[in-house]
Amino acid sequence: MRIGVDCIKCQFDRQYRLAATKNDPEKQDLFIKDVCRIIAEAPPEWPSPVFTPLFGDAFAKHFGYSDRFADIKKRSNEYVLAIEEDLKKRIDSADDHILMALKLARAGNYIDFGALGNTVNDAQLNALISEAADQPVDMTEFNRMLNELNTAKSLVYLADNAGELVMDKLLISEIKKAYPDLDVTLAVRGYPVLNDATLEDCRQVGIDKIANAMSNGSHVAGTYIPDISAELREKLLSADVIISKGQGNFETLSGSGLNIYYVFLCKCQLFCRIFDVPQLTGMLLNERRIKID
Repeated sequence: MRIGVDCIKCQFDRQYRLAATKNDPEKQDLFIKDVCRIIAEAPPEWPSPVFTPLFGDAFAKHFGYSDRFADIKKRSNEYVLAIEEDLKKRIDSADDHILMALKLARAGNYIDFGALGNTVNDAQLNALISEAADQPVDMTEFNRMLNELNTAKSLVYLADNAGELVMDKLLISEIKKAYPDLDVTLAVRGYPVLNDATLEDCRQVGIDKIANAMSNGSHVAGTYIPDISAELREKLLSADVIISKGQGNFETLSGSGLNIYYVFLCKCQLFCRIFDVPQLTGMLLNERRIKID
């Protein structure tokens, strides 16, 4: 999904707001000029998430490096871990455990400080969790996914953000209960980028105890196949089923033709317009059965 004018404006505005937090007009000017240069010189086929680490490098060059989201990620993990038992009870009491776990994992995709910035709040997250059971899922795609998992040997699960990683753990747990012979690989970002999950987050929430957790080897805020490790690329290309969380993974993987089930909330106006839905609508889509202009 190549970057378009909407994403260019969003990316630029985000960097402009970040520069405005620094009280150094000369460095602000140089940083924004670098941002404009990166956008202008980028290959036209690049998806939006590929720009994020480049902007991060430019910011570090002028203002110094800091992992601005480290505390946010830790706090997000802690918050959802504190309600994990309640989430488990909701899954256990549901008629379809995997369906309920998927709905909760999708609701957790709200914890996105990249797309939503500082508007992310506990009250909205709690509301989405409370309403998750009543939110629709494309049952045709859901049943296709279950049928494929029934005969699959391998599943690659592409995580997105910290915090929601706890819900991912619950969904993977339910999948493994139903399909105990399934080999499950969980892939997270290779380096800190936004509030995306890394191996450190996997260890904090304990998801590494139920799945083969691995770094994707990339700085990109998504799963950009040309930039990920050879090991993960091989696993993706040979996987029977892939579950992909979040908009960033959708942006970097759409058009790949792999057997991917995308699970995310539509958070930005571009996604809402593409799928003709209100903001924070949950999606379950398969890569091979959708068309994006």
